[in-house]
Amino acid sequence: MKRKLMILAGLFMMFQFGFSLSCSMPRGYEIKENDILYSGISVKGVDKSSFKKLDINLAKDKNNIYYRGKILKNLDLETFKVVSWFEPVPHPVWGMSCKFRYIERFRDKNGEYGIEDIGNGKLELEE
Repeated sequence: MKRKLMILAGLFMMFQFGFSLSCSMPRGYEIKENDILYSGISVKGVDKSSFKKLDINLAKDKNNIYYRGKILKNLDLETFKVVSWFEPVPHPVWGMSCKFRYIERFRDKNGEYGIEDIGNGKLELEE
């Protein structure tokens, strides 16, 4: 009897853990009163009247493009455009996916970039 209860508790924990991981979504950008936040931290220098979320990690205003709350340097705002999106596919076991998507590639007059170009130094974040 004790063994069956342990198996049942283990199955419950496994399914609960899988469910919680399948749609864990970062907080991203939030607009609270007179402040713009990224994951709870105030984003500096934002023009609140023109601020627009592009995805969970990317946003823009009339002056800058923001990635995870920091300014992406050397991008041309006039020609900035999202080229492609990544949408998570349903998990084969749980059969569910989250209702969000990420920007995969974007471009401006200087070229086309992927989000990975921010981490490898092709694009720089303002500190």
